[in-house]
Amino acid sequence: GKRILVESVTERDEAGIVLVGSISNAVEDAINEGINEGVNEGVNEGVKSELVKIVKILNESPGIKANGIAEKIEKSRATTERYIKILKRIKIIEFKGVPKTGGYHLVEDFKGKLAL
Repeated sequence: GKRILVESVTERDEAGIVLVGSISNAVEDAINEGINEGVNEGVNEGVKSELVKIVKILNESPGIKANGIAEKIEKSRATTERYIKILKRIKIIEFKGVPKTGGYHLVEDFKGKLAL
């Protein structure tokens, strides 16, 4: 298939840790693959950097709930749910457990791509 190149999201966290680079690249690749499969629902640069943030949060706090994510990225619950939906569709995150006590986790396959 035709590769859709998306500008890289360069973002440093508080400590300026370069680990972010590998997360950005992995998210980037997954988004590009997803876009090729028609998931391109408004994934612009702004959205992409939020998706990268969510992946970082899940990497640091596996099992976090949607409202916890919303709090950390300082977005509304509805916006956060939209981002979660995109990440689930491109198989980066999954929900494990029952609705009351479960939470979101990075998909094992995707974790492998992070080379953490």
